[in-house]
Amino acid sequence: MTKNYTTQKIYIAVFAFFSLCITQTVYGQSQKNLDSVLEEFRSALINPDDATLLRLTSKDLTYGHSNGLIENQDQFIEALKNGPSKFVAIQVSDQSITLVDDLALVRQNLSGEVQTGEAVSKLNLGVLLVWKKEKSGWQLLARQAFKR
Repeated sequence: MTKNYTTQKIYIAVFAFFSLCITQTVYGQSQKNLDSVLEEFRSALINPDDATLLRLTSKDLTYGHSNGLIENQDQFIEALKNGPSKFVAIQVSDQSITLVDDLALVRQNLSGEVQTGEAVSKLNLGVLLVWKKEKSGWQLLARQAFKR
């Protein structure tokens, strides 16, 4: 009986070890994939196109600006492509990613420049992004910015 009990403990320990290894591998792959999606999204903010923005954003998108304006997916894409202001440059710093089930909470500082007409102004924002892992890949579900 003691031998079987010891064998069971060994099996449980081995199972737990491999489960942890698999979880860490999946977590690492998801975060690495998300890093490339975040860079693609940053680029799409500067050079917007419908196909990329539709693929990277959820139809349920809530996009909050630092001035309190909230946009849905259609409004966000339309404003980005045809609105009065255009991103000229965007730099991301102090980014952190927390994965929770099929969600990713991304906090980052965003700095750069926006052009409105002939005037160019500086950006200095804190941003919280909520990404959801769908079968097609990561999609932005919510975003809220605040002035820093």
